[in-house]
Amino acid sequence: MQSRWFFSQAYLDEDAGVYVPVCAAYGGSYMSIGTPQNTEDWALVQMTCDPHQVEAAKQDNRLLVLPPLWDGTPVDTKVIEKYTSMGATTGMSLAQLLATLVETDPIFGQSI
Repeated sequence: MQSRWFFSQAYLDEDAGVYVPVCAAYGGSYMSIGTPQNTEDWALVQMTCDPHQVEAAKQDNRLLVLPPLWDGTPVDTKVIEKYTSMGATTGMSLAQLLATLVETDPIFGQSI
């Protein structure tokens, strides 16, 4: 199992009456930062999963599998657009994005 970051929409769990990140279907314990309050919104989610679950998640258009923290690949512009007001800029890697976001809200420095 590995810890990975996702950018995910949510679905309404009607039994529990709460919104759950779509990516939760592809792994184990998760921590959602700003769980969407509707099915059109997106949020960063950290989750444990194995490589097969990551590959399956990549096929779901309701979420984005983000590059590993150690990878310098820029995150998708959809993520940057969501967090521009918190200092996100085009071309940031996931590590750079989280380092920027934690300056505004310490929750972005938490990990599972």
